[in-house]
Amino acid sequence: MSTETVEIPPEMTAEFMQAIASLGLDAPATQHPAPAERPRAYTNEQMRIMLESLSGVLDRADLIGYAAARNTRALRDCADEYLARVDALAREYGEPVLDGEGNPTGAVVVPFESPRFAEFEERMAEWGGIEHEPDLYRIPVSEAIGKLSGTQMLALDWMFEEGL
Repeated sequence: MSTETVEIPPEMTAEFMQAIASLGLDAPATQHPAPAERPRAYTNEQMRIMLESLSGVLDRADLIGYAAARNTRALRDCADEYLARVDALAREYGEPVLDGEGNPTGAVVVPFESPRFAEFEERMAEWGGIEHEPDLYRIPVSEAIGKLSGTQMLALDWMFEEGL
């Protein structure tokens, strides 16, 4: 069986990959990455998790901190209403977090073991799947090598451009 290389025009890459995936086949490697200007849609819940991943690098005084600040603003602009709903639901279904001395810390959590967790999760899901296309600021991954831990790089993978 001979192997032949076929070039796929960049404007057809997404449709081609979807067609291959719908057939249950592995997508072949392509020399054409998705155009950088194409926005990516994220759900409210994905953006909440992305915001959490940014909290550990917001204090940096370098390009990583700058990108984290810009992306925090962009994500909050899209997910602000959802985040307010999650907080309200947590207060409704959750339990106060206590410090070592038994005093409330002001935080609220809905434990997985709680009999109300399923209802909480169901109510969150009503809003969690709504998609937005935030204008994210991406930086070269080379800016993070040697500056961030592997754990941080994995959590922030969505913020990095491909390649070094």
